[in-house]
Amino acid sequence: MDSVIPLAGVSPNDVIEPLRGDEEGGVANMDIDGNAAHNILELLDEEEDDELFNINVDQMDESDDELVYDDNGVENSYELKLDLKMKGYKPYQSQGRLSEDSKAILFWRDGENNFSDWKINVVTTKEEGGESITTTTTYHVNKVNIARGPNKSDYFVTLLESDSFSENHDGTITVNLPEEVAAQFPDFLDYIYSLHTESMSIINFQNWKSMMWLANYFQVSKLQKDVFDFIEEDMYNLDHVEDYLSEFKDIDEDDLANRILSKATLVCATMIMSIEPASSLLKSIPPRMFLTIMDVLGQRCSESDNFSSHHINCLVLEYLEHNIEDQSYF
Repeated sequence: MDSVIPLAGVSPNDVIEPLRGDEEGGVANMDIDGNAAHNILELLDEEEDDELFNINVDQMDESDDELVYDDNGVENSYELKLDLKMKGYKPYQSQGRLSEDSKAILFWRDGENNFSDWKINVVTTKEEGGESITTTTTYHVNKVNIARGPNKSDYFVTLLESDSFSENHDGTITVNLPEEVAAQFPDFLDYIYSLHTESMSIINFQNWKSMMWLANYFQVSKLQKDVFDFIEEDMYNLDHVEDYLSEFKDIDEDDLANRILSKATLVCATMIMSIEPASSLLKSIPPRMFLTIMDVLGQRCSESDNFSSHHINCLVLEYLEHNIEDQSYF
């Protein structure tokens, strides 16, 4: 390495110029160390919650590759050796499909011919041409599936076990849902009805937001967990990380959101060689998260790791130029 850039107590210009390199456009080499990483944030006029992207790097154990959570599901340390992936790395992701056994028990799809004993009216309302247009879609369901199966809804359990709700006597419930959520209600029913070992395969990048909404509304705890498990696996597709950051980065005091953001930090560190300086993903990373990524890289990577300090320098330069408000430095 040609130079080590200490960031503490220096101006942005002191940092940017060594990163710019020579007049021919080369970028200087820089050792990324923990002290440097911890001071990058001093150059950014941002206030971030220190806990959101917290990774306890000092407690990382090179002998293990498991994520460690506390009793509330919050990630409190990463026990793994950081394995930087080469540019263009694409992890294998299983494309789940429902088996014929699962498809055979999706009784709700048969409509009124499925020996159903309950109906769910899903109502949506949208404004069109200055008028409110209401649409109702009726789903014929089976109580035993929605309230007793392994993917049961506690919302329906409470409703069906109580004599105080008129819906229980009428055999019909009406729910008002946002249009984009209602569009995924068939997937939600497929999840409820399918074999619990295969139901996660129904979740995908197109429906995860609506599935999470429905999981929270209808109190399906297994679906809540499966959505978060899906996000953690899907996050290695960098094209999707920006969407996840947008959804979770402004959520305060939410253990599951903190878990996702902590995972996103590790993924970005692992996939750093595939993050381009001009990418919208780099610009979308909050300062505290960027700081932690640099910290993780500095503390867990050695010269034997196959990564390019030139690429890291380009990312740091582009990130600082994008985030420092006083552009007169440049």
